[in-house]
Amino acid sequence: MTYYSWVDYDGIADILEVRLSTAPARPAVATLTQAGIGLAGLLGGTSAYAGFTSGTGAACGSHDILDWYFASAIDLVVPVGELVPTAYDF
Repeated sequence: MTYYSWVDYDGIADILEVRLSTAPARPAVATLTQAGIGLAGLLGGTSAYAGFTSGTGAACGSHDILDWYFASAIDLVVPVGELVPTAYDF
């Protein structure tokens, strides 16, 4: 099964939102919302690396990233209800 996720962080409002779905349309309501994260303080600055990790404990498993998009500007976030882009120009 393919799962879709959207992770949005608003540094002005200091809110982190995570949306999860089994469909490619971005859900209107966040699955997880957390205010007061303070990422700059946690990271010790305003720069960071973004990436993925996974684990299964002692079991064996396969985790594949089928597509990935990163944007550092809020106006580039996929609007609610739109399909996830499939091609990117970096």
